Amino acid sequence: MTEGHGDDIYRYSGLVKVNFSTNIWQYPDLSALKRFMASKLDFVASYPEPEPYSLEHRLADDIGIEYGQIMVTAGVTDAIYTIARNIAAGRRSGIVGPTFAEYADACSAAGVVYDYFGDAEEAAVKSDVVWICNPNNPDGRVIDAGGLAALIASRLSVMFVIDTAYSDYCRAEKLDVSTMAGHDNVILLHSLTKQCCVPGLRVGYLTASAENIRSLRRHRMPWAVNALASSCAEFLIDNPPVIPVDMLLAESKRMQCAMAAMGYDVTPSATNFFLGAVPCGSAAALKEWLVSRHGLLIRDASNFAGLSAGHFRIAAQRGDENDLLLDALKEWIGKYC
Repeated sequence: MTEGHGDDIYRYSGLVKVNFSTNIWQYPDLSALKRFMASKLDFVASYPEPEPYSLEHRLADDIGIEYGQIMVTAGVTDAIYTIARNIAAGRRSGIVGPTFAEYADACSAAGVVYDYFGDAEEAAVKSDVVWICNPNNPDGRVIDAGGLAALIASRLSVMFVIDTAYSDYCRAEKLDVSTMAGHDNVILLHSLTKQCCVPGLRVGYLTASAENIRSLRRHRMPWAVNALASSCAEFLIDNPPVIPVDMLLAESKRMQCAMAAMGYDVTPSATNFFLGAVPCGSAAALKEWLVSRHGLLIRDASNFAGLSAGHFRIAAQRGDENDLLLDALKEWIGKYC
């Protein structure tokens, strides 16, 4: 999905004043991390660990699981492709959508047959491996932890791959990582990118039973996580940036209500980001107009399987910035609808 990736600010050289297309908090205080990175630049002159066991041990201790129940990857996307090549190989996958395209892309790359389903229960009945993004990207829907745990327990022959990357951007109850690691039919994906607002480091990890981790490690590419990224990840375990989640959730709700009142078709979301749809024209046209006229960047969501040409995604920012977007969206409605 590299061509359709949401945060494409690089395409608009110097034009974007506020970026609503990325669903990661954009204003973390990373000053301490930058100082730490500067002190570790000599690491680039040496090979890292072939497998990042030091970081895995730190994360396992922090989470409260066994060392054999965690595997660090070069971002969650690396984990997704590793699972598709191994756990999902030769089995039918069901993807709960509309959702992040990399699940389907990874299955396609590995020759795995897959279908999209509207809910997890149907996917679990008709598939051998079920891919769930929870909270879901792009619409922010959340399957409650109790219901999800019950589904996992009721379908022991089905492997559940649950991407929890956005769990720090909502207040819903989370699956207990330690409990889930005791099940052989569930793999949880975790993103340091989202947790610590560092997409450039490319560090993620998955937690699962020791048996599943052993199987996945056989397919892990050596030296996948570079020494600087691994060292910075250990630093961030002890020094995570503060994300103003409650403010972002309040702003997200405010924007959802305001846009619905204007005439946009808004999908209710429990996270800092949500889906909208234009009442006229296309999301692509709205996106280009917002950038050229106001310097505001949104995510054209029309390339998510199952969504229309009118769908777009917005991630709430600071209040005054959100007001700029709301005013611009009102202007668009008045001009073109």
